[in-house]
Formats: sequence, C-alpha cells, structure tokens
Amino acid sequence: MAFTLHLQQLMANDNYLIAIRDNFENILIKSVLKITANKIQKEDIEEHIKKRIFSVIVECVQNICKTEKGVQPEKNSILLLNKTSAGYKVIAGSNINSQRKERLELLMNHLNSKTNLELNTQWTQMLTDKTNLTKQKKEDLALFYLYMKSDRNVKYYIDQDSKGNYFFMIQIEILNN
Repeated sequence: MAFTLHLQQLMANDNYLIAIRDNFENILIKSVLKITANKIQKEDIEEHIKKRIFSVIVECVQNICKTEKGVQPEKNSILLLNKTSAGYKVIAGSNINSQRKERLELLMNHLNSKTNLELNTQWTQMLTDKTNLTKQKKEDLALFYLYMKSDRNVKYYIDQDSKGNYFFMIQIEILNN
C-alpha cells in the first residue's frame, strides 16, 4: 500500500493526466482516445495545442504502443501524459524485438539530424508513395509526424532488461506556444 500512495503522490506532484499500462488493442485504443479527449478538453489551453496533443496521442497509441507479435504477451505498453511548466509531455513505450530496435535506432538518429523543412519534405515524399504502405512504413510516417507536431521536441530511449528484451520509449514535448 505504501507504493500506491507513493505512486499517487508522484502522479499528483508531476501533474500526470493519464497513465496507462496495458496491451493496446482496438477496444482499449478507443477507450484511451476517449479518455484523452475528455482530459484535454478540460485543460485551459488554446484549441490548436489541444489538437496537437490529441494527434500525438493518437499516433503513439496506434503506432508505438501496439503489441508486437512474438514479444511478451503481458501488458507491456505504456502511455503517459503530464502537464509541465512549458506545456505537455507524452511518453509512450513498448517491448520490441532486436530487428525493430536496430531499425528504430537508425530512424530516430536520422530524424534527430534533420531540420523541420527536411522532415516535412521527406514525409511528403513518403506520403505520395501509398502503393506499398507496410506496417513499417506506417510506423516511420508516424515518427516523422511526431517530430513535426512537436517541433522536433522528441527524445527516445531503448533499454534492455535482464532477459535480453528491449523496451522502446519515446518522449514528445508539446510546448504552450
């Protein structure tokens, strides 16, 4: 019970609006998006910031938090939304396999090296080729989109547990400007 109190205090002190750990499947995704929309609407911020936060949450839930086949079936994905002094922070994460880890590291490093204009140009080019819209390409588009929606305020982390499994986390900051 002490941990529950500590968790509640941590969430209250850091202004967490949402904290969900589960397997994000279609039914849960709809519920999460409805809860998120209600939480965001209650915030006293400009409408374009609300829309930006919601669109980032949608991309995270649909592309980052989705349960990956062949990886532990436990509740392995997480979504957090908290209010900061500068705006809002979205954190999403999920277990990934070693191939996806390597691909995501390369992609995230590529995205970090690009300007907003370069990101927008590449994203537009990727969108024009809808003939081969694979799961990987959808994830790539989502990550480009997250970078653009947050003005490149994105950080990523990949940790490995004692069993050799990888956990990918992405932190997106949406500033109040």
